[in-house]
Amino acid sequence: HPLKRNGKYTINQSYVVLSFEDSNVQDVRSNNDVYMHSLRKVYASLVKPELKKVDVLDYAQKSLHDLMDHRGCWKQVDSHSYLNSYINNYDTPPESMVQAAILKPLYLYHRDFGNSHSEQIIADLSANLTSFYDEEINATHRWLPAESFKLSFEEEHMRSYIMDSWYLHYPLLQLGFLFEQGFEDPILRKQFEKSLLYLRQAAKEFDDQWPIFFNIYTFEILKKEGNPNEYGEKDTAGLFVLTMLKAYHTLHKEVYLKEAIRAAEKLKKTDFDGLYQSNNTAYAAEALLELYTLKPDNTYLAAAEIYIGNVIRNCALWDMKYGNAKERETFFSLFPLKETLYVAAFEEHETVAIFHRILHLHTKHKIPFSENIVFFMTEYIKYALLRMPYYFPPL
Repeated sequence: HPLKRNGKYTINQSYVVLSFEDSNVQDVRSNNDVYMHSLRKVYASLVKPELKKVDVLDYAQKSLHDLMDHRGCWKQVDSHSYLNSYINNYDTPPESMVQAAILKPLYLYHRDFGNSHSEQIIADLSANLTSFYDEEINATHRWLPAESFKLSFEEEHMRSYIMDSWYLHYPLLQLGFLFEQGFEDPILRKQFEKSLLYLRQAAKEFDDQWPIFFNIYTFEILKKEGNPNEYGEKDTAGLFVLTMLKAYHTLHKEVYLKEAIRAAEKLKKTDFDGLYQSNNTAYAAEALLELYTLKPDNTYLAAAEIYIGNVIRNCALWDMKYGNAKERETFFSLFPLKETLYVAAFEEHETVAIFHRILHLHTKHKIPFSENIVFFMTEYIKYALLRMPYYFPPL
């Protein structure tokens, strides 16, 4: 309702928590602990939505039906069917990251709840991913090479030779997860193994400090900063470490574990500015914890807690019961990037899955994790489940 003249209004409520702990201002982990402890004190006072059961499986089944049958989801190029990035998005080439982003969770879904729809989509995505691979450089392109002529050049990343660092990692990481889970595809497995050499060459070229854009053929850095004075994608090294660990578990070669340990040195030096993209920051924490289970080093654990703290700090901890948000849940929403005040399905779903896996690692290996970090990961999952249905077509 409009504000009325001569009235007094509280438009913002703040909580101040004083800490008298003897904390060295340069000690990022201690400051992270103080912040999380203080936030938890305040958290009890926040207005939260009422918890209720959500039939996520019902929404998943309906969405699988729509994904299969809605023609706007798909496009045909030569002999392969590809998922569009967006409905009816026929003006840009298919993206490898989009195919991989659906293939991994769908494969896991299919094992327990699958039907002929999920079986067909898995077959289509497995086949089409092979066509993004470049035999000349042993790397997977972001854009489908057969349709690269459609790139409009309207945005800075729309060039066939331009690679966004995390887009390079993402399809390989998802394949690594899949092979670890028992997925079988001889062609993709061979491409995965050959691509690891290119990925390692790129990591060495950039000294594990991944720029935002680079030339996929020459490694020339085309854009190294995002926000002013913030170098590149600080959390992308986490994707590299986790990809190397998946390769180590799948291919059983010691070199990949050594690569993961080497690259993790950069991750250990993180601070409160270590977030580029929220789900990738969560992946960095997962990578460090998975490495910790192999090489128990408390510096890995400390850095993982800071990365998760960065994700929690990039959330909206309020319940917006006004405007268009009156009828849907908004509490504990995750912003995809820093200074990006909107909420997106991809980053939210991925972070729920990552936090779930981290909590599983924590329990299975009895990792001495901060209680406050564990608390906020479980709270994020709990309230994200209320919000998830509003991303699906029925709502």
